[in-house]
Amino acid sequence: MSLIEFIGNKKPLEEFIKSNKFTVQYKKIKFDSIVFSAFAQLKCMNCGMFKRNYHCLATPRWKKSKEILSKYEVYYLVYIQIDNTERINYLLNRREQSKKQGKRGLNDWAVYKYACNTNQVIIVNMMRKFLISIKVNYFKENLRLFGAGGGCRSCRVCGLIKPKTINKPITPCKKPNESFGAPESIGIDVYATLKKNKIEHEIIPKNMLITVGLICQK
Repeated sequence: MSLIEFIGNKKPLEEFIKSNKFTVQYKKIKFDSIVFSAFAQLKCMNCGMFKRNYHCLATPRWKKSKEILSKYEVYYLVYIQIDNTERINYLLNRREQSKKQGKRGLNDWAVYKYACNTNQVIIVNMMRKFLISIKVNYFKENLRLFGAGGGCRSCRVCGLIKPKTINKPITPCKKPNESFGAPESIGIDVYATLKKNKIEHEIIPKNMLITVGLICQK
């Protein structure tokens, strides 16, 4: 999607979010409904992508992050949900066809894994494009944006780790307007926050996938 589409758009932020083109849903929430947890941040730090790209570096401890975010005035919990059952049924049907041909086919675990992986990539990419549109259109406003967890995916190989393999100096981020830290990286417990705000979700996600972002506005 061209960034030119968003330049010059003077809609209020909430109206822009509401009329987005990426099937992103949102809920205006209170700061007290954002759940912070040391365990959420520790889990983020144990991810294989931690310290492997510019948006997965060390961040303030969750208590400090909570203090920083408390100074904002408006909070939007943004999320995309996708029904995973169609993809699951497609893979199950393919498995049955493989068995009829005398082939082994996927086991149940692999069916759910591949179905989730495919659809998760779709909604994470949609969330990233949506946040880019916010960042470009409202770059003059004091916003803090957080995107989907799992690390920045804007570049195939991040300039932070590529030089280590070819013995060259570290290069700066090539796409600073297209990368976002995850809510978990600052200690936000996403599942607990969804539950507190009564947003439907599954633990562990299987039939209904969801990716979550946060927009903070002063």
